[in-house]
Amino acid sequence: MFGTVQSNPLAAQCHMYYIPSSDSTNTYSIGDAVKSTNTSDSSNVWGTFGIPGVVKCTGANSELARGVVVGMFRNPYALDYPYVPQTKAQAYYVMVYDDPMGLFELQADSTAFNANWPGQNAQYTVTAAQSAPLNLSTTVLAGGTVGTTSTLPLKIVSVVQRPNVATSGSYMPLVVKFNSHELLAVGTTGV
Repeated sequence: MFGTVQSNPLAAQCHMYYIPSSDSTNTYSIGDAVKSTNTSDSSNVWGTFGIPGVVKCTGANSELARGVVVGMFRNPYALDYPYVPQTKAQAYYVMVYDDPMGLFELQADSTAFNANWPGQNAQYTVTAAQSAPLNLSTTVLAGGTVGTTSTLPLKIVSVVQRPNVATSGSYMPLVVKFNSHELLAVGTTGV
């Protein structure tokens, strides 16, 4: 999380979401974008009945994200690893920063940075998950998709301003926001 578009103090309030044990396709790491599913928790563990379900985003055009995973409740099968495994012996709960005005830092891929990127839109790529115990998010901005197309899921706000950031080259750290977001779009279809 980098802040918000409104320049308000970052409260970083998050909400709990549910990942069912039947999701055998995805691993989830801190930094992964997720979208809503038509599932919710039907148990009443910890008083969680009705917690909405999420699934990992792909970064595709017109995909409406709900937010970014910023934490998860401990994995009882691997207490030292902060991720949700692909094979799930139980349901998992994650904390998602779902503010539609949230700003995030995201690294671009190997495409060389172009000075006209700020203000443009882009897709992001979700590559294969890293192996345990790292399991870091592998999401990167797809530099080859940068353009003005309104259905691209990300808006590039600026380059991260730090002394160690070069003025050109690959793997540029960028400040981005969701261009299309479940809680901001008008007239979105229910899941």
